[in-house]
Amino acid sequence: MLNEFSTLAIGSFLTPIIAMLSGLIDIPNETRVRMVERFFQASVTSLRSNGVDTTYESLNIDIEKNQLIITNINLGIRVTEEFCNMNLFPRLGMELKGPDSEYYWLLTMNSTELDYWTDPCKINIRIGRLILDGIGMSVNTDSSSGVKIEKMQIDIQALNQPEPMSIKLATGLKDQLNGELTIKFDYAFNTNLSSISTILDIKELAFINMKIKASNLLFRKNEYSDDYYPEGILTYFDFRIEDRGLLAGLESLNALSGENPALSNQIQQALPPLNPSLEIMYPLSDKMVSEFTYFFTNGKSLECIRRHPHPFNNWIWGSDNSATFFLSFFCESVSVDTDFLGPQKHDEVKISGMIKKLREQIPPAREQKTKSLRQKLELKQVTNPRTKASE
Repeated sequence: MLNEFSTLAIGSFLTPIIAMLSGLIDIPNETRVRMVERFFQASVTSLRSNGVDTTYESLNIDIEKNQLIITNINLGIRVTEEFCNMNLFPRLGMELKGPDSEYYWLLTMNSTELDYWTDPCKINIRIGRLILDGIGMSVNTDSSSGVKIEKMQIDIQALNQPEPMSIKLATGLKDQLNGELTIKFDYAFNTNLSSISTILDIKELAFINMKIKASNLLFRKNEYSDDYYPEGILTYFDFRIEDRGLLAGLESLNALSGENPALSNQIQQALPPLNPSLEIMYPLSDKMVSEFTYFFTNGKSLECIRRHPHPFNNWIWGSDNSATFFLSFFCESVSVDTDFLGPQKHDEVKISGMIKKLREQIPPAREQKTKSLRQKLELKQVTNPRTKASE
């Protein structure tokens, strides 16, 4: 979709920031300030060299708060002809066809060079304020860091080809998205405990709040390839989404596709039953799938919560594990239109009570699943003489 704005640009932008966070040592504050400014300027240069028009109004460093604050950022990212038709933009003038089927563009008397030469196929992103926390301005600061984007406006007028236009019409989107984003990272070095919390507020689509904690996080090399996989223990997970038009848009978009079944049916197909062993391991998975599916038909909000630890390793990331498994991996509880993680402060006593009641259902449900599997296997042995004889 984007032209020269690729993973290289993203990497170029993040590399100096990562170096800034990890490489600063106990040096004078004036030197620290100059280093942070130079790192940020290098990041902007990287974006510009990769085809992203980047400007900002001011850059301020708050030593006491350990923050870098940039105001009025503007990013211009060109999109390809697959998503943008330059000829569909209104321009001052008229098109004239010549006798040999050639075309000429006749400008009006009030047209300017900008009207003729400006490239309209750009997504323009405006950020009122960008705040980077934990930039290493003090040796005594903790190991937390974060990013906060305030008053973000994304101009998507350039997405005017039939496919993106149908998506915009189906979801009810206009030519601008408005939102804010907050990401916070915490790492306790001595206990190897990592925490990431994210708040994404897109006013036209949805509000998403997520927090995840993992301990003993390692990266191991796969013995059969050059790939690395994460290994550790998921100790905490919160996820809440509030619908602000996203679901209606998805339903409309699905209807426009014609032959596809209802959106709820597609969600059910994407969440198939677990294999017998995992179904016994997670005997409440079918209830969580039902709640998840209900959200897409009648829900206003969805919450997913885990408080008991769950290991993850190379077995977890196997290709045999379905979306239903990962729903069970991240969530002990899936509920629709509840308020465990709502705007008010989380009531952990209430959450713990709810989780306790759910986990009390696991042993009898697991016993029933095991009994059902044994009955199926016994019936199969009775009805299959070859299997019975081989034993």
